[in-house]
Amino acid sequence: MQRVLGSAGLAAEIVNGANRDFDRSLNDRGTNLILNAANAIWCRTGTPIKPEFISCNQQFFGATVGALDFGDPHSVGVINAWASAKTHWRITAIADGLIDSLTELFLANAVCFKGKWEDRFEVKDTKERPFHLRVGRHKKLPMMEQSCRFS
Repeated sequence: MQRVLGSAGLAAEIVNGANRDFDRSLNDRGTNLILNAANAIWCRTGTPIKPEFISCNQQFFGATVGALDFGDPHSVGVINAWASAKTHWRITAIADGLIDSLTELFLANAVCFKGKWEDRFEVKDTKERPFHLRVGRHKKLPMMEQSCRFS
C-alpha cells in the first residue's frame, strides 16, 4: 500500500501525521463541502490488541475503538448505529451479514460526502442503473449521469 501511495520509505509517524492533517483540512468549516471519514475498530471482548495499534488509530485516524460480544446479535446494531451517526444517517447497515460467531476483529470505514458540483447534474439525466452488491447480486437504483468534455 505504501508503494501505491508513494509513501514507501517514510516513517509511519510522518505518514500518519499527514493523514491526520489532510483529514482536518477536508473538514475545515470554511469550505462548502462535508466530508466525514469515520473509522472504527471493534474486537471480540477479551481479544488482546496491542495498545500501540489502538493509540495510533485513535490519534491519527480518529478511530472509535471498542470491545463487543460478537456472539450477541445486538453487536451488529451497535456498529450500524455508529455508521449511521457518523454519516448523517446515510449509511445504516454497514455490518449486516458480516459478523458471526468466529469474528475476532471488525474494522470499519464509512465516508459521507456532500458538496456543490462545479458542473451541476441535470435531474432529468438521472437514470435507473444496476448497483452491484456483494456476492454478485445487484439492484436497480437511480444514478446520476453526465457526458461532457472536462479539462
